[in-house]
Amino acid sequence: MQQQFLAEQKQGKLSTDAPGTSGKGGVALDFLMRPAVLLRICFILLTALYIRTITFDFVYDDLTIILGAGTEWKSIFGGFVHGLFQTAEGAGSSYYRPLPVFYIGTIQHLVGSAPAWFHIAAILIHLSVFYLAYVLGKYLFCDERVALLAALLFALHPTKAEPVAWIGSSACDGLGAIFFFGCLVCYFKWRESNAKTYLGAAILLYGAALLTKETLAVLPALIGVYEWISTPKTERLRRTLLLLIPFGVMLAAFVTVRHFALAPDVITAPSTGATTYLRPTFSVVNLWSAPLACWWFVRHLVFPTGLSVMYDPIIVDAPTFMNFVLPALGLIAVCVLLWWRWKRSDSRTFSFLLVWFLLTLGPYVVLAPMVQQHDRYLHLASYSFCAALAWWIAGNAKSSLRYGVGIALVVLFAVNTWHEVGFWETELTLWQRAEKIAPLLIEPRFMLADLYVQSGNRAAADKTLDEGLRLHPNSPTLWRSRALMLYGDKNLPAAKSSFQKAFEADNSGKVKPLCAFYLGKIATEQDDFVSAETWLRTAIQLAPRAVGYHSALATALYGQGRVDDGMLEEKAEFELAKRLRRTN
Repeated sequence: MQQQFLAEQKQGKLSTDAPGTSGKGGVALDFLMRPAVLLRICFILLTALYIRTITFDFVYDDLTIILGAGTEWKSIFGGFVHGLFQTAEGAGSSYYRPLPVFYIGTIQHLVGSAPAWFHIAAILIHLSVFYLAYVLGKYLFCDERVALLAALLFALHPTKAEPVAWIGSSACDGLGAIFFFGCLVCYFKWRESNAKTYLGAAILLYGAALLTKETLAVLPALIGVYEWISTPKTERLRRTLLLLIPFGVMLAAFVTVRHFALAPDVITAPSTGATTYLRPTFSVVNLWSAPLACWWFVRHLVFPTGLSVMYDPIIVDAPTFMNFVLPALGLIAVCVLLWWRWKRSDSRTFSFLLVWFLLTLGPYVVLAPMVQQHDRYLHLASYSFCAALAWWIAGNAKSSLRYGVGIALVVLFAVNTWHEVGFWETELTLWQRAEKIAPLLIEPRFMLADLYVQSGNRAAADKTLDEGLRLHPNSPTLWRSRALMLYGDKNLPAAKSSFQKAFEADNSGKVKPLCAFYLGKIATEQDDFVSAETWLRTAIQLAPRAVGYHSALATALYGQGRVDDGMLEEKAEFELAKRLRRTN
């Protein structure tokens, strides 16, 4: 059926008139309902929806990623040999994503580091993803208007606010979606023409997807499912296995390269405080948390309102009726309904979309206790939801009602997306929203407090920290923020007390080096040079490549009259700075 549809379309035999429009809506309506015209209208709508993001600032960890990418080609290509966020000061993260580093570094190298350039690129990426989703939909539905409605609902869905308005997510999720959809389009073109060029392109695009975001590794499973359900039973096993072999080789190569690129981070992490190699863990807590996490994502698909950069975590340590039994029963009911619908329709498209949803969302549900939920995790999963919605609208309603429901959804999604995008304008608006949506989280509190201090709103900063410490009295990050504020006020005794609380409460080692450094500086300013030396040597031991630590220690040694030792520390600072400049 699919091959027949494509052949007829190429020969001009397939009618693309909208049912119920020819001869009824007039020439103007017939013109507007042409797929080519509708496609252009969609491009204009999506551009208008996100054009204001060009004026948005860097937010969240944009600056960390952008500074890490650098502007020199050595630094730009360096993303292929180490983890994301790695700098000369220390090891990176557990994420191996060289193509986002290359993408961001190239933009900086060519046009500079102004936020507008990155936001323009993010919009272009989103438009590209929309078009590829439309092309894929034509293969899935053999109907241009269903394909276009599916792609438009997908691109307008409010959960796209994060992957488009936030530069960091656009570089990973947006860019990865281009490779994901591009790989599938090439696969379907290969099925249509049997040209090996398209299959080779699909494999290369899969490799690019892996180098952009690790969770896209599930793509061959999705291709294998479609090949399995679309092939006669006598050839099913052989064709599917032969097809998946080159994808498996690409995946094995990626895993090997990733291991050797991240291995140095594992060695250096204990001395730098960096996040180590990603080793997913699975325990009974994952099982208890999965149903509730799954419903959280479903809720954001069906009712995409109240979105935020962060949410209160979903961790179910002990199952109860409300947090496990009821969500599990709901999932069972949904699974039974989907199974009944699948058996009734016997549609490979329905099966493909269902597997799409499970594969693209499954990793985040299974790893819910260790991976905080984010809207960007729905970036790909939302296509299967929107495609099924578009398919249902087009196939189960009369023409007038069909267009009415479709237009209503487009308007609803567009208005809500416009509202949700606004919270990504600045760091302040972003974290104010996060504090409101996730009141139990610590990070929005100390981020907001720091931003309030920078803007001169000390009363708001104090209020934010007081409320945070009331909820989390042993939070090292909140005590660190309070200590920095007090140090800026020159209230050294109170700052010292807060830094000590932060140092003692920190079990992860993330704030210990900074706290030890400031405790050494405070001791120096109080002429307690012996204590200053002890704290500063602790800071250097915890973060041996941190800038300024050796110079501070030299000052403390000079205060003790140990000139030679102080000169050695100044030399160490000079050598460190020279090494960092050479590395960068």
